[in-house]
Amino acid sequence: MEDITGRFEVTLSTPVDLSPDFPSSGVPACHLEIDGSRITIVPLKMTETVDYGDGDYESPQLTEIEVTIVKEAAVEGGGEPRLPRDEESKFESVLVDATRRFVTLAKHKTSQWDLDVRHPVHAYSSEYSRQGTPLSTSWPNREGTRSMPRYFVGTLIRNTREAYEELSSKTWDEIVETISTYSTPPYYDELVADSISFRLRSRYDSSVLYGAIAAELMLERACHILLRTDHNLSEDQCETITKRMNNPAKLDLLGKLAPDVRVDGKAVTKLFELRNKIAHGRSVDISWEDAVGSASTVEHIKRVLSSVLSPELPSR
Repeated sequence: MEDITGRFEVTLSTPVDLSPDFPSSGVPACHLEIDGSRITIVPLKMTETVDYGDGDYESPQLTEIEVTIVKEAAVEGGGEPRLPRDEESKFESVLVDATRRFVTLAKHKTSQWDLDVRHPVHAYSSEYSRQGTPLSTSWPNREGTRSMPRYFVGTLIRNTREAYEELSSKTWDEIVETISTYSTPPYYDELVADSISFRLRSRYDSSVLYGAIAAELMLERACHILLRTDHNLSEDQCETITKRMNNPAKLDLLGKLAPDVRVDGKAVTKLFELRNKIAHGRSVDISWEDAVGSASTVEHIKRVLSSVLSPELPSR
């Protein structure tokens, strides 16, 4: 085994909207490690700002990034040295993980909720080398061709966005600073993002359903954390207690464990009642107002529980 360098030009599944003053060059690289692999990420291709006049413009977009990975790998001899197919797949898994970390941080720091963090790599080109000497691969691509990761299926639908921020040089610096200590955002926060995405596509029933599930998980997690920290219970004990509780019981427990955390019980109850009607197939017409009201309740829960759930919730 020896250090092999893989250089990848990655086309993002969803472009990242940039601030018009985002520098075209000279931004610092993101540095991180995944399972001992040393990784750097820099912007590669960006579109130009389209100025329509009167202050109206189309944001530039980051469409490709360059990811360099240095990891230990085996090289086959017997003629021209080459990288075996199984080693290529190991590079690909690190590549996808690294790209997902970058896109997830960009998503949560800019509220660009439709950025695809599940399948962030649309396609990529690859070059491998050992101590500066190029290596061939078992299945060499012709020049100009690009590979699609094994997870890639179907067509990505780009959604309309509402309030969000463009990726600025300041935000990029924040990503550079935090990417090495990245942790996967909690599942309930991804559900909040999905709820927003459904609402923007006028799928109001799914928006309410996903938001309510996120709210339930946040309440459950807050009770779990408080039981663990304030009452010194084990993880298994906390899991057993919170999993058996219905939502009203979780609200009651939360009120006892954290009296200063004031959750609007009536709004939460209304959200769960609406969720139950949808989940159990009752005839109910979910309106845009229902979806917006439910989203407001979910954001309320997230805001008032932030002191308990922090640092699980991603910072902005």
